[in-house]
Amino acid sequence: MLLGRWVFLLALMGIVLPLSAQTPKADVVKSPLVFEPNVGQVAPSVRFWSRSNGHSFFLKDTEAVLSFANPAVSVRMRLIGQNPDAVLEGEELQSGFTNYFRGNDPSRWLRGISHFAKVRQSGVYPGIDLVYYGNERQLEYDFEVHPRRDPSAIQIAFQGVEKIEVSPEGDLILTTPAGEIRHRRPVAFQRLGNTETPVEASFVLHGDRVGFHVGRYDPSLPLTIDPKLVWSSY
Repeated sequence: MLLGRWVFLLALMGIVLPLSAQTPKADVVKSPLVFEPNVGQVAPSVRFWSRSNGHSFFLKDTEAVLSFANPAVSVRMRLIGQNPDAVLEGEELQSGFTNYFRGNDPSRWLRGISHFAKVRQSGVYPGIDLVYYGNERQLEYDFEVHPRRDPSAIQIAFQGVEKIEVSPEGDLILTTPAGEIRHRRPVAFQRLGNTETPVEASFVLHGDRVGFHVGRYDPSLPLTIDPKLVWSSY
């Protein structure tokens, strides 16, 4: 599988492969979504990046960028009023890694780039963390609200979209020049030991900004708000 991943990356980079090389495409498609720290494989402003079927996801200090195979579509997500010094850190180090062999100069090759299952941006708001992770090949992100902190502080702005609306089912729909990107109605919950208590949650539009409304919950316990990002229309 490791050899197959190298071959896949080499093919993406435009390097000619011998005809005898075969890429196990099914393994690539089914492999879990992971995040790589940027050590030179992408633009310097990117801290972490991930790629899936037909899109890439770039995490920067103050925004996240979804870039699709269609060059006309790039959606930017940023938090209004976030802490600009919140640090992005990888979590749950994975056993796999990536190598990049670009060009003929071995000194410029990148080897052994780590894979992380999650990336946490701590303190994006006072007492609120933002955690990105993959569920199979699907991107998800959670807002983790610490005890006695206010989830209404969260406000998200999107760039690169033509329209923002909430569907009758409670999904957030972003209309782009190439189709829809949908966030499923958020799921919220609180954990105490092994017990998980659901909390009612929904999207709220503040003009062109997106926030969350949550129902009754115990403010002495942490609260997790989990919207799931869906781009199956692409």
